[in-house]
Amino acid sequence: MTMTMTEKKKSRYRRQFGALPLRMDDAGGLEVMMVTSRETRRWIVPKGWPIKGLSGAQTAAREAQEEAGVLGVTGKSPVGGYIYDKRLGDGGSTRCYVELYPLWVVDDLPRWPERGEREVEWLPVAQAAERAGDASLGELLRAVRDKGLPRSSHKLYRKARKAASRG
Repeated sequence: MTMTMTEKKKSRYRRQFGALPLRMDDAGGLEVMMVTSRETRRWIVPKGWPIKGLSGAQTAAREAQEEAGVLGVTGKSPVGGYIYDKRLGDGGSTRCYVELYPLWVVDDLPRWPERGEREVEWLPVAQAAERAGDASLGELLRAVRDKGLPRSSHKLYRKARKAASRG
């Protein structure tokens, strides 16, 4: 089996899974929930290491719940990915490739594990792109702003609205 150029590029980095928490504002504009990292306080999206027994999408959803206190409907396919340098506890760093999954938010929790450790804010996509603490995350958000979300994300949005109306 031959690897594509993208697969070769991804394999050079440690892999993480992230959520792109989404909602529509009252005027019908797309908003993204950003959180601050715990130590450097940069604006990022919820993400984390693979969790045994969970898919990338399930891991992303769990990270969104733990880091941002949101629940939602997650897509099975990523909207894209980005690369960043993860600071490690020993003072070193490692390059990570984050597969980013759309998560249409249907509920927010009054309490969640990292509530006191992070700031959370909903932003229009363009503003989220400018605020992103990692350049390649900003590029991915600008692509979402300019090109929109994949078609599958629109189906997810309808599914999330249905789930929210039942809740």
